Amino acid sequence: TTLNSQVVGEHARRSSSASVISDESQVETPLSPRIPKKGKKKKEYISLKQRVSNLLTGQAMHHREAADKPERIFVCDDEAHCVFIFLASGKLERAIGKGVIHLPGGVALDTRSRLFVSDRWLHCIHIYDCLGQNLGRIGSYGAKLGQLNSPSGVAVDSQDRIYVCDTNNHRIQIFSPEGKPVAVFGSLGWKEHQFSYPRTVSVEAKDGRIAVSDYGNARVLVFDSQFSCVQVLKKFQWSESDHVMGVVLEADQSGVVEEIGLPWDVQFTPEGRLYVTDVYYHRLLLFDQSYVAQQKFGAGGGYAEVDQWRKPFKQMRKDHLPLGKQAHAPIGGSSATEFNCPQGIAYSAAGRLYVADTDNNRVQVYI
Repeated sequence: TTLNSQVVGEHARRSSSASVISDESQVETPLSPRIPKKGKKKKEYISLKQRVSNLLTGQAMHHREAADKPERIFVCDDEAHCVFIFLASGKLERAIGKGVIHLPGGVALDTRSRLFVSDRWLHCIHIYDCLGQNLGRIGSYGAKLGQLNSPSGVAVDSQDRIYVCDTNNHRIQIFSPEGKPVAVFGSLGWKEHQFSYPRTVSVEAKDGRIAVSDYGNARVLVFDSQFSCVQVLKKFQWSESDHVMGVVLEADQSGVVEEIGLPWDVQFTPEGRLYVTDVYYHRLLLFDQSYVAQQKFGAGGGYAEVDQWRKPFKQMRKDHLPLGKQAHAPIGGSSATEFNCPQGIAYSAAGRLYVADTDNNRVQVYI
């Protein structure tokens, strides 16, 4: 797969208004020079002029509308307390949830164009229609069936069932399209059917496989449609045929075994391949249908003392550093080939890959 990058900025003014609409004057295109790579097209960057510096966190999600309608990207911003909607050009269309959403963690769309937004502060899933009108919520605080504790990732399957990472309850809950709890699996632990603070979930369209980023255990678990674990992704090995893009932190020669540092988001492609963002190593990984590592691209800018990391990751990495690195940890980068704590992923029907490059306050777009 040949991927070329663009960047969409996410800054928007804090406002009590229910929506923020930008005009064409707020879009700059293109901005960056070509980065020479043999056989690659020119890299272009599309960004918005900065209004205020809101931190981009959470997921970027593609709205799969009819072919004659523009592609949209939905971006959770937990400092602006809303979801921003961008066109593929980088133009900000509107904001959803201002004054209602407190701490958005994930977004998903169903076949009815309903938008589901997890709220880690209010312990619920907000529901919006395609015009941004609030349709209600799913869940309340607690640990019983149907209750949630700091939910983060959310996904929708082909039958419009809603899958929620019930993060602080260490489980995945599944709701009917009407919002009724229908199934739950997982508990706190390190075994193949257990989780530790699961962050995100993705459901494969063809056979219903479920991928979960088991963040606290530094691994990705894949389940079949009956919730039986079929794969644990923690360590992986490169073969001679594997293609590596961008700057990488570890050697990529044949036979080198690497480990997933801190998986944040997981996303199945229509072909059944699996993308994983690794916020510890500041990179994006691609696994094929048999869970063999195929690509890695992006990386950070080297290593530094763990105390130079931003606060949400410091203490966890001191107690949980992979590869025996107890004193130093990778730091992010900001160049065109680098990420800084990449989190959300979205794969569009048009074949574009969107990556929330969180601590660089941007969304990178790969074509």
